[in-house]
Amino acid sequence: LTLDLGLAYHGGQEAWRTGHPERLPTWISTPFLGMIMALITLVINSRVTAHILTVINLLLVLGGVGAVLWPLRSRMHRGWWWLLAFALISFSPMMSTVWWKQFNLIALVAAAGAFHCARRGKDHQAALLLALSISVKPLAILLPFVLLFPRRTRWMAVESLAWIVVLNMVAMGVFAWRAHDIAAINPIPSLRNFQHKSKFANIWSCHVENFAPGSTLCRLVGGQNQTVQEFVVWAGVALLGAWIFEAIQGRGPRSWETFAFVMPLSVMISPIAWSHYQIMLAPLFILLFVRFTSEGARRPEWFGLLFAFVLASLVWQPYGTSVGAVRALVSSHVQTQADQFEVDAVAEFAQYVLVVTGILWYAARRRLPAVPTPARSVSEPLAEVVLSPAAGVDTAV
Repeated sequence: LTLDLGLAYHGGQEAWRTGHPERLPTWISTPFLGMIMALITLVINSRVTAHILTVINLLLVLGGVGAVLWPLRSRMHRGWWWLLAFALISFSPMMSTVWWKQFNLIALVAAAGAFHCARRGKDHQAALLLALSISVKPLAILLPFVLLFPRRTRWMAVESLAWIVVLNMVAMGVFAWRAHDIAAINPIPSLRNFQHKSKFANIWSCHVENFAPGSTLCRLVGGQNQTVQEFVVWAGVALLGAWIFEAIQGRGPRSWETFAFVMPLSVMISPIAWSHYQIMLAPLFILLFVRFTSEGARRPEWFGLLFAFVLASLVWQPYGTSVGAVRALVSSHVQTQADQFEVDAVAEFAQYVLVVTGILWYAARRRLPAVPTPARSVSEPLAEVVLSPAAGVDTAV
């Protein structure tokens, strides 16, 4: 089965044939992805494309996990290191992304690579990588806007936004060529297409499989007063963002804290967020686990981290749930759609539990009394001084 890649492939076919992929009921992706898929349809069929994407996703899993674990091999206790390795490999949203044949891993790894380049001062490479991530799939859409505020990252964010515009305008230029209509270069229809297909009239906008905060609110109060509900969701995410800013204040715009907390917030503002979008929680899971093991955490904070991971691990779509798999092992029960929906209704809260756990831990760390830093000899290596937590600079994870 080609699954979600098959839908993107059909969008590429429509883009090449008519220049209007938005005419398909299933198309809500970016013009840049539409152009890439249109070019792919010229050389290989959908089944081969699905196999290639699966291989790419598996390589990104191995490469991403290796990139996280390798620097930590000498900084963590061996038991914690192996536990983190197991948690990463078994992370359900990552497995679901591979199974669904989705582009989430490409978007996440590109965004993480961009932030890594930014931390090393390679702002031009960072801007292009971040633009590619968002142009393939805007899962990290808030990151360039957050980086606009600090002066040290402002120009990198501006360059990234400019690249996003350029990449998608080139795509719409290709659409205009294929449509034989210069009006197809107008980005407004693409934006209206996404807005229309994410409204409450769409069966998925309030569905239990949609983990977006707006979908949860819609199921609680009904589909009326959509504008008011959108305002409530955006206001709630803004307040959560302000709480995060207060908790991690002083960490710096290039700290991994900024990246890790912005990822889940970026998904929360979307009207559509499937269970496999929780892969954007992975950076925050990793960050908190490393901080907890190296700097210490209380039992409630460990419980919050574990509980969030368990919630995120419940859904194994498109192959049911972990709960259903366990029940199938111990009994003859066959998982039904109602069983799936019951698990979905619980699993969607992983994002909130994780973010609040992180906020509370960082807020508690800020309240700790400052420890006097002993004077350093001028003969000590400069790198040791610069990378010292006491120097106020975030150390690499």
